[in-house]
Amino acid sequence: MTNSSSDDEYKPGTIHQEKYDATPANYADNDVDGVEEKRIVRKIDWRLLPILGALYSISLVGYITSICDLRLT
Repeated sequence: MTNSSSDDEYKPGTIHQEKYDATPANYADNDVDGVEEKRIVRKIDWRLLPILGALYSISLVGYITSICDLRLT
């Protein structure tokens, strides 16, 4: 058993990054046309809007309550 080190070995304290070629050929699997992209965005919007509306309403109620508390004191 030898203690030779190579670039492929794990070395503590070093950062290992995967090599990735960002050419358009690698994006071929994620090819989405305009109609499908609009459908996906609409689906995400319909899921997020009720949640964001509820959070905004809760925030607004808290804001109005704090203003009313200031007027009473």
